[in-house]
Amino acid sequence: MDKEQLTNFLKHHYHKQKTIDLAKQVESGSINMDDVLQLCFQQDKQIAFRAAWLLEYAEIEAPAVFKPLVHHFLKLYKITDNPSVQRHFSKIGMRLVHRNWKDFYQLTTQDLSILLEPSFDWLINPKVPVAVKCNCLDIIYALSDEQDWTLEELKVVLQNFLTSSSPALISRAKRVLYKIKRKEQKR
Repeated sequence: MDKEQLTNFLKHHYHKQKTIDLAKQVESGSINMDDVLQLCFQQDKQIAFRAAWLLEYAEIEAPAVFKPLVHHFLKLYKITDNPSVQRHFSKIGMRLVHRNWKDFYQLTTQDLSILLEPSFDWLINPKVPVAVKCNCLDIIYALSDEQDWTLEELKVVLQNFLTSSSPALISRAKRVLYKIKRKEQKR
């Protein structure tokens, strides 16, 4: 399926099973992963959202196909301003910072540090959806081993969340604060 066909498909026919089916086509090479990544920045927000959803599933289904694009993805992560796309990009970011995937993708601390600034920005932006903020909390916490300053900054943000956030964000903030406390006790 070429990029134009994929764009048309994403525009008209989409649901979860289609996402799974398309991810398998990415794995088989019938759909170009780079085309999917480019479509995440489509002017049409619905197409961009669906492309990001597909990208997330394709990264899970076909990490070896995503691997050559991982550095390009990291560069694009910080310029993503569509909240629907941010949700899927931040979910991919959560996988990238995981120890096993960091090794698989051969990502250095410097590579992953690209995720920090936009994740903090999304975390404190009131217009960013709660689900994205929760994902960003996990990304920032995971990177705190390599970037010492992040824990102190994160604690300040989390304390603010405890007084003025949604129940989901308060719950996630408490969980991350607990992890930070345990980490500090081990030092």
